[in-house]
Amino acid sequence: MKKILLIAIIVLILTGCSTENSQEGIIATFDGYTITEKDIEEEIISRKITDLMRKKLNDLNSIQEKDIRDFYLNSFNVEEKDLTEYQKQFIRYHERQFDYDITKNEAFNIVLRDKILYKTAITKGYEKTSEEEALNMIKKANETSEKFIGEDKDKLIPEFSAYEDEVVKDYGYESYDEYEKSRLDKLSELITINKMEKQFINEIRSNSNLTNEQKVIYPITSWENYTEHLIKDENIDIVNKNYSIEYYGNIWTGDF
Repeated sequence: MKKILLIAIIVLILTGCSTENSQEGIIATFDGYTITEKDIEEEIISRKITDLMRKKLNDLNSIQEKDIRDFYLNSFNVEEKDLTEYQKQFIRYHERQFDYDITKNEAFNIVLRDKILYKTAITKGYEKTSEEEALNMIKKANETSEKFIGEDKDKLIPEFSAYEDEVVKDYGYESYDEYEKSRLDKLSELITINKMEKQFINEIRSNSNLTNEQKVIYPITSWENYTEHLIKDENIDIVNKNYSIEYYGNIWTGDF
């Protein structure tokens, strides 16, 4: 079976954060980092590939697509008109994570956030995850994922693997393995970000004054607010004026 792990984690770790040496197609720069048209193209392609894989996996498992907003309205047991601002932000955040048909500017904002978060993680002392460690994580997650692909694994796993190869060929890759290897360095950086995010979330949830629902909502909304705080503190030079920074959260007032 190929790398089913990406279906589960690629929403949080889709894009890379490495600096670019090429000066062609630069969109924005900050502190030695650049965002290029190639970054944007890769982000959009990754979203398209992920969406196709997700739909195929759902089809193999006879899983019906769920509406994110309806799902959380039911979880919170509240009507939309009665949502708190925190609940609204929480839902909007997840809707964006599962929005696979994105514009170039939306892709720019995803890449910008990842690059700034990676810089912050390194500054805080998190070492970049090695490619070997990333491969091991993928292998272990794949072993777990196989348990959820359906009862007829001997048939479904080869079918899904063949579909993976078929999809990526439309984007210039010989196989899904080749596609993954082309993104391994980026995946390693995003896993590094995820390590910092886990510490951040644990610190938020350690507040004994939070209700159970707040322990679900506040780590996500706080992470979004913290990320945008980092963006506002960074001296970002947007070279291509077709792109702009979008803000989705609120003011960050914490300490991390």
